[in-house]
Amino acid sequence: MTFIRVAVSIFVFWGISVSLLGCAVFRSNDLPEVGTLTGPVATAKKPTAGYEFASAVDMGSKRPSHEHARAIHEKEFAEVLRESGYFTTVEKGSGKDISIIVELVDSADPAAMVGAVITGLSLYTIPSWATSTMEATCKVTTADGKTRDYKLKDSATLVQWLPMMFVFPFKPFSGIEDMRKNIYRNLIVKMQEDGILPKAGQPAKTGSLLMRFASRAA
Repeated sequence: MTFIRVAVSIFVFWGISVSLLGCAVFRSNDLPEVGTLTGPVATAKKPTAGYEFASAVDMGSKRPSHEHARAIHEKEFAEVLRESGYFTTVEKGSGKDISIIVELVDSADPAAMVGAVITGLSLYTIPSWATSTMEATCKVTTADGKTRDYKLKDSATLVQWLPMMFVFPFKPFSGIEDMRKNIYRNLIVKMQEDGILPKAGQPAKTGSLLMRFASRAA
C-alpha cells in the first residue's frame, strides 16, 4: 500500500508539473514594443489624470470580467500611467486635466477549450493552442475639450504540449501581462503624437572616464 501511495503521489506531482510547465505563451507583437518610457523634458508641465476602467471577456458572447481579474487589469493600467512619469497624479474618477476611459476586452474562441481538454487527458502528449486577443478601446478628454479615441489591439497564443516544458522559461505566462502593459504604453505614445502629452525628453547621457597610466623606465 505504501508503494501504491508513493506511486500515486509521484504521478499526481508529475501531472501538476506538466500542466503548469507544459505551456508557453507566444506574443503576436501586433503593436510596437514600447520599453521603459523616457519621460517628458524637465520643464514640461505634467497634467493630472483621472480614469475609468472596465474589462470584459468575449468567448462567443461578451460579459464583464470577474471582479478579481478586472481589479488586476486596472492596477496594471494605473501602474503604467504612474510609472511613465508623464502625470503629476493618476486617480480613479474624472475632473482632472486629462480624463481617460478604457475598456479592455479579452476575446478567444470557445472551441479552443475542446483541444485543451484533449491535451490534458493525453497528459500533454497531444498539442493544443488557444489565441487570446486583447483590445483596449480608449477615450481621452482634456480639460479644454479636446477628445481623442483610440483602439489598440494585440494577441498572444498559448501552446499546450509536453515539449513546451523546455520553452516555458523563455515564454512564461507573464507574457500576457507584458502584452497588456505594452498596450497601455502604446496609448501614452499615441497621446504624445496627438499633443495631449508633452513629447519625450532626451535619454540621460552617460559618460565614461578613461584613465590611462603610463610607466617610465627608470
